[in-house]
Amino acid sequence: MATPLHPPALASQGHQEALPGKVGEHRPSPRRRLSFTAACLTILGLAIGRFATTPSGQAAPAPSAKPVQSLIAVSPDAVPSLEAAVKANPADVRGLQQLAVAYTRRAAEGDPSNYDLADRTLQRAEAIAADDPLTMVARATLDLSLHEFDRAREQAIAIQTQNPDLNDVDTVLVDASVELGRYEEAQKYLQKLVDRRAALPSYARVSYLRELHGDLDGAATAMQLAINAGQPGSPDVAAVTTLLGDIEFSRGRLTAARTNYERALRMKSSLPLATLGIARIDGAQGQLDRAIADLKNMTQVYPLPAAVVLLGDLQQQSGDLAGAEESFALVDAITTLQQNAGEVVDLETAQFDLDHGRLETGVAFAETAFSERPNNIFVADALAWARFRQGKFTEAAALSTQAIRLGTHDAGMLFHAAAIAEANGKLEAAVRLLKRSLSLNRYQPFSVRAERDALATKLGIKI
Repeated sequence: MATPLHPPALASQGHQEALPGKVGEHRPSPRRRLSFTAACLTILGLAIGRFATTPSGQAAPAPSAKPVQSLIAVSPDAVPSLEAAVKANPADVRGLQQLAVAYTRRAAEGDPSNYDLADRTLQRAEAIAADDPLTMVARATLDLSLHEFDRAREQAIAIQTQNPDLNDVDTVLVDASVELGRYEEAQKYLQKLVDRRAALPSYARVSYLRELHGDLDGAATAMQLAINAGQPGSPDVAAVTTLLGDIEFSRGRLTAARTNYERALRMKSSLPLATLGIARIDGAQGQLDRAIADLKNMTQVYPLPAAVVLLGDLQQQSGDLAGAEESFALVDAITTLQQNAGEVVDLETAQFDLDHGRLETGVAFAETAFSERPNNIFVADALAWARFRQGKFTEAAALSTQAIRLGTHDAGMLFHAAAIAEANGKLEAAVRLLKRSLSLNRYQPFSVRAERDALATKLGIKI
């Protein structure tokens, strides 16, 4: 198995000097997450930043990088101005490309109706210049957001044949490969991207690959480099600062996580993933009323499924069963909207159903997801959990082994592995796995905390 890469600006974990060079051997930290695609859609769309980090930590041009085409970074907030621009000039292909990406990013914030707007905008661009590579990249971006990962990958490979130096294509290939469980392939494309130009989007993707391989220290270091490589105070820096908060939360560092979420919100006040992160911390610390109030306010504007699920779980924990039922009904409504918009949400629906008393549908969705993405570790974990729920413990064990094969340090996945090991009579393994889960983050997962605590008691582990 290949190991996560070190970009030229990462000589070693915890060391942030910029040094030229190739991929170095990665050694996971001995201490020892929202989909990758959704997270990446918050980072410059598919644009590659202009600066690398110098040895002094200052932002400076990367003169060795080839000048390459890239979609200009746009935020969902740019939709009105872009709509006005293409209305004034209907033949503006670049404007249509940008608008399609902006619609796609808006859809990722919780409004699936924007997928249709993105599709119709791309149809207009394709009618003008069907072979324009950036129009094709924008189409692949939409496919990624719809979770049509095979289609996005095939499209990107076709573009790359004619445009080998187009950074955006490698970015699509990284994201699609990760989601398909082609992790070594993702590293190859990412190394190419980093070698050409190490910048905010590439550093953020290095961070995620390190996180998948269990190196949370290295993931945090790479995400800090992503922050350093961006324009201070920009929406893109706010987005990756939020992702750094996610890393800190995933390893139980609530104070550091909150600091990063608050810092991100100071850069951009309307940042739903940062607000979600703070609510998650408040819920973990027992501040249920505050977390619930914040989630209610946020989901009225940004109905992100993850936020609505957390809202329902916290309402249930607080004893508001009617409110939880209402929130879970909203999750179902959002899922229907996503499916009607063409988004594939089998994995997310399986994860929700399996932990909310919907075994039959949870199993069905997990099986469908696995048939499409058998190499993705989170998909394998979902099917392992489905088999556990069914009482098929031997099959669950094989799938769980597949799920944790990268050494990923995810508290929920490790809890699943521990429960499956215990069900198979592997008590030593169960104790070891559950202790790892608890030492990593004893605050999650929210939806099965009582079940996790019961397993800890059964195994003689103090929480």
